[in-house]
This record gives sequence, structure tokens and C-alpha cells, in this order.
Amino acid sequence: MVITPASAIAVLADGRWFLAFDRWHAYDEPGPFRPRTVGLFSSDEGKTWGDLVPFGDNPAPGVYHWHGRVTRMQDDRLFALMWTANLETGDAMPLHFVTSSPDAREWSVPQPTHIPGQTNGPVDLGGAGWREP
Repeated sequence: MVITPASAIAVLADGRWFLAFDRWHAYDEPGPFRPRTVGLFSSDEGKTWGDLVPFGDNPAPGVYHWHGRVTRMQDDRLFALMWTANLETGDAMPLHFVTSSPDAREWSVPQPTHIPGQTNGPVDLGGAGWREP
């Protein structure tokens, strides 16, 4: 397994840091390519990282998400937009989003935004921003 940073660090309400990563298929790893997004936590300002939590897992067959850019919203939850594709059909899909609990341990099921795109950069605009469908 290979993981690469996918986003800037999000500082949680309790002071811990959350960093999103893409999980990639290692060169010599057998099996099909299945990208995945995961997060790691640090409680010592980045000296150590642990407590891996997956997010952006889609129950639909062949649908995968990566490049999850994360931002902390005003209500302390995290929000991520992710590049999405069906790797079985080769079809690009609209960006999908997920939201977390304030401690970033629980994540919603990815939902489509209906916005075409790939790598992105979400921000919380307060009351003028994104509305979950």
C-alpha cells in the first residue's frame, strides 16, 4: 500500500490535526487498481500520525474516489470533495462530497454534487455556501 497526502491539514475543534491521504496501488501489489481515501490524526502537531480512518467509501460497484480535499466547516464537521470515477466502465463522474462528525471519526456515504470536475479546493462560505441535497 502506498499513501500520498491529498489535502492540507485540517485542525479539529479539539486541537488534533487531520490529514487526508490517497491510498494507491503499490507497483508490485497484485489485483486491480482501487484508489481509496483515508485520514490520519495527530495529537502532537504532526510529530506522530496514527489512527487511520477510511472515508469516501462508495457502496456502488466500481465507483472510487480520490484527491479528497478537506476543509473544516463552521459547525466543526469536515467536508471533502472528491474526484470520482467508475473504474469498471471507465466513466468519469461528477465530484462527490462527504461530511464527517466533528471528531472526523464518522463519515457520510459519498453523494454526487452534479458538478463535473477532478481535483478541487472546497471552502466554507458560511451561510452562503454548499447545501446538502
